[in-house]
Amino acid sequence: MATHTLGNKLLAAGTRVRPSLAEVNAVAHSLIDADNLQHSGPAVRLAMAKAASLGHADILRNLLTINSRQYPNAPWNPPIIARKEEIPKEWQLAIYPDFVVSHAGEGGQNIGPPLAVAISLGNVDMVRFLLHKGADPDGMYWIPPNTFLAQAASLPSPDILNFLLERGPDIRNSEALRLAAQHGRVMTAAILLDHGAEIDQGFDGLAEIVYDNGGTALHVTVHCDQQDFVRLLLARGARTDIQDKHGRTARELAALNGKQSLVRLLHS
Repeated sequence: MATHTLGNKLLAAGTRVRPSLAEVNAVAHSLIDADNLQHSGPAVRLAMAKAASLGHADILRNLLTINSRQYPNAPWNPPIIARKEEIPKEWQLAIYPDFVVSHAGEGGQNIGPPLAVAISLGNVDMVRFLLHKGADPDGMYWIPPNTFLAQAASLPSPDILNFLLERGPDIRNSEALRLAAQHGRVMTAAILLDHGAEIDQGFDGLAEIVYDNGGTALHVTVHCDQQDFVRLLLARGARTDIQDKHGRTARELAALNGKQSLVRLLHS
C-alpha cells in the first residue's frame, strides 16, 4: 500500500472520537515498515500532532515509542527528506519545526491521564484524591523515562512529590533526581536522597532534552548552573570523578562551559 494511503489511514485511525490503540499501532508499523521513516515522516508527524491536540495520550506515547527506535533523541520530530512539492498538500504543515510540540501545547490540559494532568497543574488536592482512588504513582507522565515522580520533582513545591513517595514508587527508575537537578529543586533533591535515590546514578534516558550526554545528577546540575544544588550533592557525598559519555567529569564540564565558580566549587 502506498505511503500516502497508509498515512491517511493512520490519520483517520488516530482522530476518531475513541481511537483504537491496536489499530493505530498496526497502521503505524505498516507505514514505517513499508517505507523508511524519513519518507513517511510528514504523516507520522501529523498523526502525533493530532493525537496531542485531541488529548489522545496513549496514541501519542505509542507513536513516539515507535519513532524512538530510529530517532531516540527527538522521536517527536522525525526528519523529512522529501522536497516540499513532493509532499501531499494536506501534509505540508508538518514540515515546520516543532510541529508536534506546538500541538501538544494546544492540547493543554487534555494531555495525559488524570494524575498527569493534576501534577502538571500543581493541583495537590486532586493528586491526593487520585492516589487515594488507586492511581499508580509509577505511571509515565510523558514518554519514558519521564515519570510522574520525575515531573513532580521539577515543581517548585515538594508537596506533590511527598504524596507520591507515600505510595512507595520506584525512585531508582523514575529519573526524579535528574529533573530535580535540572530545575534546581534543592529541597526536593534532599527528600529524594532521604528516600533512597542513588546520588551517583547514571542517566542515559531523555526525561527532557537539556543535557543528554549521560553522566549523573551532578553533570546535569553543572550544565544548568545550579550552584546550590551542586553544594547539596557534594555535601551528600557525590563522586566528582564520574565521567559522562564523552569522558568528561562534572568539573571538566564546568570548565568547558566557562563556569569558573562551579570549577572552584568542585575543586574545593
